[in-house]
Amino acid sequence: MFIERLWCVVKYENVYPREYESPRKACVAIDEYMKYYNGKRLHQSLNYNTPQEIYFRFGR
Repeated sequence: MFIERLWCVVKYENVYPREYESPRKACVAIDEYMKYYNGKRLHQSLNYNTPQEIYFRFGR
């Protein structure tokens, strides 16, 4: 379920608004988006923290 929601967000916030010229450019852009998603984008379900903050706060 989590993965389905993640890919829904990735598609609607990154993939659909852009028209990538090649699969390579799409891969690079999605990689950059995932760094943003995990490190800078605040998540309501995480009490407006980033996944990275939660991960390092509570250990691996």
